[in-house]
Parts: sequence; structure tokens; C-alpha cells
Amino acid sequence: KVGDLSQDGLPPVPPRVSPAQLRRQRRLERYQQVVALFQSGQSQAAIVSRALSIGRKTIRRWLRRGEFPERKPPHRAPAKVSEFAAYLQQRWHEGCHNASRLYQEIRQQGYRGKGVMVARFVADWRKTGKATSTKAPERIAPKHAALLVTRPADQIKDQQQQLVDCLARQCPTIIALRQLALGFRAALVANDSNQLCEWIDQAKYSEFGPVVRFAYGLQKDLSAVAAAVDTSWSTGQVEGQINRLKMIKRQMYGRAGFALRRVRTAPCPRLALLTGGHHRSGAMSCIKIAEEPTPHCQNHPCTALHYLGPAVYITSTWLF
Repeated sequence: KVGDLSQDGLPPVPPRVSPAQLRRQRRLERYQQVVALFQSGQSQAAIVSRALSIGRKTIRRWLRRGEFPERKPPHRAPAKVSEFAAYLQQRWHEGCHNASRLYQEIRQQGYRGKGVMVARFVADWRKTGKATSTKAPERIAPKHAALLVTRPADQIKDQQQQLVDCLARQCPTIIALRQLALGFRAALVANDSNQLCEWIDQAKYSEFGPVVRFAYGLQKDLSAVAAAVDTSWSTGQVEGQINRLKMIKRQMYGRAGFALRRVRTAPCPRLALLTGGHHRSGAMSCIKIAEEPTPHCQNHPCTALHYLGPAVYITSTWLF
């Protein structure tokens, strides 16, 4: 047919379908399928049991509505006065100080708010006689401010020092708080419990509630705190072993008993052969000891080699 060809003799290009239209088409097909099943005598429970990936509440709402539920268009918030700040400043500098006239002008540009908002926006300009920038000042995150306040002066840059000075001008109590933080840091770096005790006595009478409570908490367990400062021992090894044990349990998906977890966790120079046992899920774990890993064990897809000591490997294989 002549009508099916364009002027160049080529078939017309079909219109491009947007993703929203594709989603609507899929919803429409599923709606029609639900209606057809319901009209054929199927109950709502039977429709839900089918592989339609539709909840019972959705099916009930569709059937009660009686027609395809179109999605509501997204609600777009009206434009704010601040979006027209540049234009309002320009008109203010040109001599237009009438809020009603400014409101009518930005309304033609897309503003959908009320005129009273424009009047409030230019109220400060009317007092000072000049339009100032309404851009909000740059804010600093509390976490960033805490890092700057607790860092020594020789470890911060000039720009960061200017920011610290600005914070001190805005909040003079930061100076005393900074001295306490640096004193606590110096006691830890020096590994001196006597210096820490002096800091605790000073912090208990400070004006900062959280610091006072922290100092009294350290004083209650002063012997342990002093030992942690003076000695090089820590609980890092214990925490690391706990994380390692949790990782081993996750690797076996909770199917291993205590014996297998003990073999994989505790290092031993020599281990006896541990016979495998059937799990309630039907899996059987087989563990054997080898002085060196065999090539077969290394290449087996279901085998994991675990090094537990000098030249001792644990080979655990899951058989399903």
C-alpha cells in the first residue's frame, strides 16, 4: 500500500516507546489476565497461587475497582522563591522594589507560590537598601569539626587551621574542649598512665558533661585503663579470632557441628582421623589429615584446604 511507505519509499519508523509506557503495558496485561481468571470462575486465592507475582491485596483492589487502575502522575513541588533569586536581585538593583510587581513577573516565569512569600523574601533587602545573596553559608559536618578540634596543630593544614579559628570565634568553649582532647591524646601517645591520671583529675572538673562522665568512667576501672596505657598488650588478637570464627561458621552455612568447627578453628600439631557423620539435612562431612595437600584435593571443586599448623592441613569435603 502507498500509505504504508514514506516519501523516501521506506517504511515509516515506529514511534519510540518510553519505559513508563512499557511498564504500563505490562501492568495492563497482568490486570487483564487477573480479570479473565476471575471471570472464568477462579477465586482470588486461586489467582494468587498462580505465578503472577501479584499480592492478594492488589488483586482484591483491582477487582473491586472494575477498571484498569491508572497510576497518578508524580506530584511536582511548586517552584520556590529562591529559584528566582538571581532575577529578583537583578530587578531590585534596577530599581523595582514593588513586591507585587516582582511577584507578577516571576509568576510569568513559572512561579506558583504566593505573593506573600515574595514579600518576605525581599523584606531584608528593603531594610538594608540593597539585595544580598541568599545563598546559605557553607556548613561543616560535626564529624569533620570533631576531627579538626582533636588534631594537633602540627598535623593540620593552614586552611584547616583557619577553619578551627573560625569555629573558636563562633564557639569560644571549643578552645577548652580542644585542650582536653589534645591532653588525652598526648597521654595515650606517651604511654604514660601518670599523665592520664592527671588528665582525669582535670577532666572531672570541666564544664563539659560528656567529658566529665567519661573521666569518672575511666576512674572506676583505673587499674585496667592504666595497664592498657602502659603496656603494649591489647584485645586485638581476641577480637580477630572472634571474627575468624564467625567467618568459618558462615563458610559452612551453619551445617557443621562442634567437632568440625573445632578442627577448623583450633590449631594443633597433629590430629587424629575424624570420621564423618551424616547431617540432618542429608550432607556428610569427611575430614582427613594430610602432611601435605594432595593434587587431587587442591583441584577438587568441593574441597577446602585449611592450614592449621606447621605442615598440617585439614581437608574438608562436602558430599551431597
